[in-house]
Amino acid sequence: MLGLGGGVVVTTANALINGPSASNLLNLFFGLGGMVTPFISANLFKRDIVKLCYAAGFFAVIALAVQVIAPIPAPTGAKSFVLSDVGSLLAQPVLLMLGLMLFLYISCEVGIWNWLVQHLIAQGIPESRALNVLSLGFALGLLVGRLIVGLVKIPAPPETVTLVAAVLMAVTSYLVLTIRSVNAAWALVFLAGVAMAPVFPTTLAIVGREFPQATGTAIGLAITFGWAGLAVSSRIIGAIAGGDTKRLRKALLVIPAFSVVMVALNLVLRAMLAK
Repeated sequence: MLGLGGGVVVTTANALINGPSASNLLNLFFGLGGMVTPFISANLFKRDIVKLCYAAGFFAVIALAVQVIAPIPAPTGAKSFVLSDVGSLLAQPVLLMLGLMLFLYISCEVGIWNWLVQHLIAQGIPESRALNVLSLGFALGLLVGRLIVGLVKIPAPPETVTLVAAVLMAVTSYLVLTIRSVNAAWALVFLAGVAMAPVFPTTLAIVGREFPQATGTAIGLAITFGWAGLAVSSRIIGAIAGGDTKRLRKALLVIPAFSVVMVALNLVLRAMLAK
């Protein structure tokens, strides 16, 4: 039920936004939430999962109150989800490519969220400091990267932004796996967050641009592809690691490998959109 509610909120919120700048500004709040939660867990609740769940429930109540008072426009045919549009949209190669890109991207992002702390602990970094690296490193990088892309008018088209981001993802995520000190971890994980930051919102902005007549349905399908990455990413990494922290570094090579595949997908997508 928690995942169902979260998926609905993310999908419908992004369907209401138009353009890469607005989408990046919207999704920077995801980075803010990702920064606050592990920070609270490590420094205030001392890893007490019960207290963390109460805090999450409190945040959900705030989110509900915001949606009650927010001036959200009524649904339109372009922005709402229309089940009858699904078949025709799934026959569009461009949407499938964008969905696959989100699948790979979310696989990479979730791999960092779920496994970075364990990887850092395996390198001899204390758990509380590893959680702060996740919060004030990776999550802060996501927030800063989306803030920059949202506020700065980038002359390059959105597909160029995602291409450059995928290249930087491959480099930074690989370097993250080489770190053994806290200071190096903070710096490289922050850069990895900045590199990943524009991919999700900018990809959704491309979906909105390419499918102006069925925007809500197209965005919903693209995000669904991404949720599939969320479902399988940690299972793949965990299966490779086999519960052995010494093998975790090898398993996490999935992240830079998926990033390289994203580079190839971006190049193919650019050729498709240029026609």
